[in-house]
Amino acid sequence: MPTLSWRPFDPQRDMEPIFRLYQDPQEQALFAQRVPITSVDEFAEWFGTNMRTSYHDFRVVEDPSADHRMAGFVFSYDYHAF
Repeated sequence: MPTLSWRPFDPQRDMEPIFRLYQDPQEQALFAQRVPITSVDEFAEWFGTNMRTSYHDFRVVEDPSADHRMAGFVFSYDYHAF
C-alpha cells in the first residue's frame, strides 16, 4: 500500500495546481468559501490573504510513489458565518 506524505505549502510549486482544483466545479467542496476568481494571480492574492488571516495550517499531501505529485491538501481555518 502506498504511503502518502505531508509537507508545508510551497507557493511556487503548489499555487497553480491548487488554482486548477479551485476552478474545477467538482472540487469546490474542498474549499471553505467560493469567491469568483478568474486568474492564477488573483487566486494567489486571495489565497495569500487567507493564509495570513484565516488558515491556521495548510498541508499538501503528496504521493512519493508518483514523483511526489500532489494528491490533495488539508487545512484548518477560522470559521465565520457570512
